[in-house]
Amino acid sequence: KGALSEVEKGKLKLKDMKNNSDTIISISSTACIGAIFIPFLISGFFNNNSKVKFNIDNQNTDEILKGIKNNHIDFGFISNISDLGKYSNIEATLVKKEEYVLIVPKNHHLANKEEVYLSELKNEYFIAYNDKCSDVEKCYSDFIGYTPKIYAEPSEAMILSGLVEAGAGIAIILNTPLINTNKISVIKIKDKIDDKSIYMVWNKNIIHNKNKTEFKNYALNVDKR
Repeated sequence: KGALSEVEKGKLKLKDMKNNSDTIISISSTACIGAIFIPFLISGFFNNNSKVKFNIDNQNTDEILKGIKNNHIDFGFISNISDLGKYSNIEATLVKKEEYVLIVPKNHHLANKEEVYLSELKNEYFIAYNDKCSDVEKCYSDFIGYTPKIYAEPSEAMILSGLVEAGAGIAIILNTPLINTNKISVIKIKDKIDDKSIYMVWNKNIIHNKNKTEFKNYALNVDKR
């Protein structure tokens, strides 16, 4: 009888572990997408699925693709899909295109403008997001056509927006609902700049449970909401 009860306990423990794993969704994204898109995506999904838990990680694109291939990650979010051909078991779908905007503090001389050209910003100090995977100054130079004066390079979106709010500089970021427009002015950029594409990737050979399938469907339709 004692042995039987131990077996039953073991079965219950395994059932609990399975139930727990069924409610956990593992996602990984590049640092920039993790800062501007993932919080918005998850908070929207949580509104109707409060029992689900997320394991969230930031990695580079290569690490994300390997994690998906080896089934260590359920879903990945990346911008560069040029290496996708190396992974026959990975599927990718465009879920979001975000436009770049300029953010400045409310007391800035550009704050009341609706649009600006990048050439108007040559004398400004920039707060540049550092994703730890690239040369920030070179990225900005390629992006805006000249070498900017970079005041700080925070690696977190909240710190970046806080520095802009405090008047330390201005920043070019992706337009997102997370921007606090009470303290920051959002200005459109007149120059033609390609939007940032965000792709969701997953292992197409894996059959996802109900919670993971619901999340996948939510993410695939997030740009239609």
